[in-house]
Amino acid sequence: MQIEEGLLLLKKNCYACHNPNTTSHGEIIAPPIQGIKEHYLRAYPSREAFSSAMVSFVGNPIEEKALMKGPVKRFGLMPKPPIPEEELQKIIAYFQDNKLETPAWWADHTNGGH
Repeated sequence: MQIEEGLLLLKKNCYACHNPNTTSHGEIIAPPIQGIKEHYLRAYPSREAFSSAMVSFVGNPIEEKALMKGPVKRFGLMPKPPIPEEELQKIIAYFQDNKLETPAWWADHTNGGH
């Protein structure tokens, strides 16, 4: 149930901007969720640090906390989502523990040296 709830919350609150079903890199309005996960895992390999950093940024997205400077420059800073922290924690737990959907173009994009 926790896994299903985390996925439902992710889709409900995040896919509007971080949609893995985009058809090209040119049509995205925010970085794909898989890209976010990869950046956070590299910067924060421990479960606690990953979760803390994501809660901190998503709960109060300011440029100083932004890990992905390129997307901030390209898309601007994300707005603060109206997600209660309890739901945000469930989204982040799902995000950490599960394989995330990736756009069809993702492999070509990442293999291209990005």
